[in-house]
Amino acid sequence: ARMDFEADYPLVSVLCGRAAQVIGDMRQQELCMLTWALATFRIKMPPVLLASVSNRTQIVLDSFTAASISGILWSFATLEQQPSAQLVRSLGARAIRIADKFEAQEVSN
Repeated sequence: ARMDFEADYPLVSVLCGRAAQVIGDMRQQELCMLTWALATFRIKMPPVLLASVSNRTQIVLDSFTAASISGILWSFATLEQQPSAQLVRSLGARAIRIADKFEAQEVSN
């Protein structure tokens, strides 16, 4: 079951708010770790953080590997949150450019 992050865990609310503030400095590894951690604990991203993650991911998209594309898509799917349509198109285009780098694990995620 997904948690209501604000009601159940005030600390998570503070951390998500801070993440939205510093996201402009995050690289692809940090974006993937953030989304993976939230997805692992089934903590839905508040709208401002979801928008910030989508925007920042587009900025650093060229550094995304097959594993990071797979991981961030897994996170969004696990959380049942839809990133912006533009991000989905950009991730798709990046995946096509590096299609030969995808291994079985990345494809299966």
